Amino acid sequence: MQAHIEALKDSKHCPLWLDHEDLPATLPALQKDEHCELLIVGGGFTGLWAALQLKERNPDSDIILIEKTFIGDGASGRNGGFISEDLAHGAENMVQRFPVEAEKLAELGHQNVKEFLNTLERYGIDARYEKVGELKLLPMLSMLNIYVKFMKKIKQQATMLFGLIKRRCKRKFILQPI
Repeated sequence: MQAHIEALKDSKHCPLWLDHEDLPATLPALQKDEHCELLIVGGGFTGLWAALQLKERNPDSDIILIEKTFIGDGASGRNGGFISEDLAHGAENMVQRFPVEAEKLAELGHQNVKEFLNTLERYGIDARYEKVGELKLLPMLSMLNIYVKFMKKIKQQATMLFGLIKRRCKRKFILQPI
């Protein structure tokens, strides 16, 4: 057996943060018809947060949330531990596909993360969140002028990006393609 396979033979196939003893037990699958005002399909960040927000606004609302595997599995459980203000899979994509709405989408993304973090705090949820910022690396120096022009279109993100680079980088450097 190859050494790397041997080293992993007793490992569990799950994210590290889901591999601990105090996880709540998975509830059994539905056995009969159920009725509710709102059915939420998916127990990831979005589904859980939608249910929580509705209950906050209307505590008497009748909600059922279903999940194929268990709460927090899927993309929310395997996302590498990051939360992003990005609603369109990259600012470049947002400006290209939604030029009229780009500024509003950037604002909504910021508001979304802010409210999500407020919810964690309000309910005392220990999600091990750390605010660490974001860094964008360009694969080719020739992209710098294009990227600078693009970032001017999204002032809020440009300010954040260049401020982060200024704070985080100890010396100037340029990555050139190999």
